[in-house]
Amino acid sequence: MSNGFNEGHDYYVQELRKAGETIIKNARSIVGEEPGLCDIVVSIRLTPDNLTIINVDKNLYPDHVVEDLCEESGFDDYQEDL
Repeated sequence: MSNGFNEGHDYYVQELRKAGETIIKNARSIVGEEPGLCDIVVSIRLTPDNLTIINVDKNLYPDHVVEDLCEESGFDDYQEDL
């Protein structure tokens, strides 16, 4: 006998696995090359209407903050890396 509850869970498990594979495949482009990157939040939204969404949210420090942090730590090649 088919159990709708288990089928729904199986759908979510498969979609989560597929989304994880997509994140792994695109990890380098997700991280990007932005100077001042301070954090990345990756979330996956699984919905019952068969629409899976991967959201990437990045927070960057402004250039002047990165420059100040580099100066304080003795790293003086920040501008050369831009």
